[in-house]
Amino acid sequence: MRSLTQDQINIILSKVMQFDPHDVRYPTAVCGKCRIVLSEYSRGIYDHAITLPDYSVIGRPSRSRDSECECYICKVAKSTSNPNLMQGHVFPWREKGESSESRSCKKLCAKCLSEYARGKTHQCSKTTLKHNLSEIQSQTSDNEECLGAQGIQISSQDFARIQSELNLSRNKTLKLGQEMRKVSQNRLSIEPHLKSKLYDISHFLDSQFEVKTCDFFDNSGDQYERPVVYCKDLQKLIDLICTTRGFDHDNVFIKLSLDGGGGFVKVMISVFPMNDENAQPGRRNDTSVKKIFLILIAPEVDENYRNVLQMFVTLKLKDLGERWKIVSDLKLANIILGLMAHGSTHPCSYCDVDKSKLDKEGQLR
Repeated sequence: MRSLTQDQINIILSKVMQFDPHDVRYPTAVCGKCRIVLSEYSRGIYDHAITLPDYSVIGRPSRSRDSECECYICKVAKSTSNPNLMQGHVFPWREKGESSESRSCKKLCAKCLSEYARGKTHQCSKTTLKHNLSEIQSQTSDNEECLGAQGIQISSQDFARIQSELNLSRNKTLKLGQEMRKVSQNRLSIEPHLKSKLYDISHFLDSQFEVKTCDFFDNSGDQYERPVVYCKDLQKLIDLICTTRGFDHDNVFIKLSLDGGGGFVKVMISVFPMNDENAQPGRRNDTSVKKIFLILIAPEVDENYRNVLQMFVTLKLKDLGERWKIVSDLKLANIILGLMAHGSTHPCSYCDVDKSKLDKEGQLR
């Protein structure tokens, strides 16, 4: 804001008869946009009209230090909810023939789709979201374009993918389907029997797994039993993955991962084509977290050589031939290789370097 110059006051007086620069109810400053308009008026360009509120109806502001000023400018500055007041504009103007609704694209709240605008407030809630979705549907869609009217239907596979991408629970996914039916006002927009079909999708691999009790050993050699959930036919599971993803069964590679933590020991696999082993930018790779398969899990099992060997025997890894490799941390790497822990004299998994000379290169194992 800048103070009005005498030339600007003269221009305003020539176009707006009710302006009195000596009356404290009238503004003495001008914003940047209005300053441009006044500059155009001085050059004979009248593309924009100057419109002022009727300041004469406003009572004169009190001079008391304890009372608040009630002039128009102060009301504009303090206003947060009056849509008729334009914050920051002493001289509101618009293009000739241009309506306030068409001045710019509406900005919508990312949570509830309410319109963002000066002087407008809203409360983000599920009720507001449902109301705004219904309004958008009724304003932008005819019956022919309505979801489902042209045979458009969101399948259970689509919901399963959304559930995986957004990490939704089954109840939240079903709730999403219910709300989408309400918004579309067409029950056929969602595949029927969504609940049972999502259950079938999430339990698609149940037949590939079973539970049995295995013998394990603690670090002192004492034996104990633990239940183990494992894939009973790993080769059949890999063939099923290849068929589902469209891979060549004879041209795939398997990464086998071991990890212990949270009270469980887990064995996982990733399946990908031979020519797709390295990550590729721009898309989700077949080695990503959401495409890893858990093939064995056992609770409260010590991480030692005998127990890892028991897991490998249970999974029948020898049947996979040479198409797989192991990915693990250094602790499990030493366990699988039959080496001592990393506090031993020769802790390296790859060479026989002494622990006191780890900056040197030892002989490869």
